[in-house]
Amino acid sequence: MGDNTEIRENKEILRNRIILLRECMTPMEREKAGIRIFENFFNLPEYQNAEYIFAFAGFGTEVPTMNSVFKMINSGKKVALPRVLDGERMEFYEIRKISDIRKSDMGIPEPTGECKAVDYTPDMILVPGSVFDRKFNRLGYGRGYYDRYLREKGYERVVWKIALGFACQVVDQVPMDEKDVPVDMIITEKKVIR
Repeated sequence: MGDNTEIRENKEILRNRIILLRECMTPMEREKAGIRIFENFFNLPEYQNAEYIFAFAGFGTEVPTMNSVFKMINSGKKVALPRVLDGERMEFYEIRKISDIRKSDMGIPEPTGECKAVDYTPDMILVPGSVFDRKFNRLGYGRGYYDRYLREKGYERVVWKIALGFACQVVDQVPMDEKDVPVDMIITEKKVIR
């Protein structure tokens, strides 16, 4: 029990420190870095060969994603975004147009109730996070939505999990526990870590 408490505390300290760094970026810096992140992403053969993509709506100081999400849709990809259900779990819903999105009670853009839950396995999942390391470990925001979802669906090993983050979010080591699911690739404005 002590080990898990220490890991949780270390995660929280690191998460807060890195989110503060991210918040120190100006909106223009985040926008420009986000464009470079998606240039790196769109050049991936994995992206070019993908048909089904689970993405996320960048929120607050996260990587801005929505312009690129619609770019994917306009290029013929099927794109789904997550919606949190009952406060504990999330599911992905396919979106096709801007009116398919609304803000949740927490202010996070999510698919509306009219969107259809996906019934297919994605070729890749774009994963948000607060901190990443060069061994592909990631810290989310402490609620465990993505780790739970990936394990429950059995996607830990069969789907490309690609983290999008700013270079300031990549550190040498992230504290992990047995519930945490690593990603396969991290894309920042400076490089692709594979």
